[in-house]
Amino acid sequence: MAGPGQDVIIGAVQDPQFGALVMFGSGGIEVEGLGDVAFALAPLTIREAEALIDGTWAGRKLHGVRGQPPADREAVVRAVLAIGQMAIDLPQLAEVEVNPLRVHPEEFGALVMFGSGGIEVEGLGDVAFALAPLTLREAEALIDGTWAGRKLHGVRGQPPADREAVVRAVLAIGQMAIDLPQLAEVEVNPLRVHPEGKGALALDIRMRVHSEQKVNPPALREKP
Repeated sequence: MAGPGQDVIIGAVQDPQFGALVMFGSGGIEVEGLGDVAFALAPLTIREAEALIDGTWAGRKLHGVRGQPPADREAVVRAVLAIGQMAIDLPQLAEVEVNPLRVHPEEFGALVMFGSGGIEVEGLGDVAFALAPLTLREAEALIDGTWAGRKLHGVRGQPPADREAVVRAVLAIGQMAIDLPQLAEVEVNPLRVHPEGKGALALDIRMRVHSEQKVNPPALREKP
């Protein structure tokens, strides 16, 4: 799993008139629909790479929008510089494209993600992030900042779901991320939320650890 982030496109092309050109813009499924791309002559300086990136909507989104945390813009700058240098060093390359380039959030520490799950996780992009650990109010704000969270109150004939169980799960995931820093990533998808007062059930849990470290579930750890 690539993990949460913003999708951009970077590439280079050998133009018969201008020579090597570097491209940057919105990637993934947005690349055709938005037409949000910009070009610059290679090789680029750091300032030129930053100007290329910031000249697009995709680049401005890297600073953080609509509840999404700022993405690792420096990593994007390095990638753009590398693509530009590749186009200069290998003129026999007519074209090179990286799409999508998934840009992860900046290194703030442990981040908690919440949003629409199941088969909707990729299609809707309905997710929000918050720094861990969270207070009760922060967890509630994280949940209510998404369509998935607002649906918990009941929509289109569906009864309200057990929102309190979701809040407890979000708080627990955040605390786990703090207590077990060797956990690179943990995902509960889907979390099946039952009607109000009936709790929630994790149908699938995936964990990824840094390096080769092994992590025992907190309930199974030996007491010091």
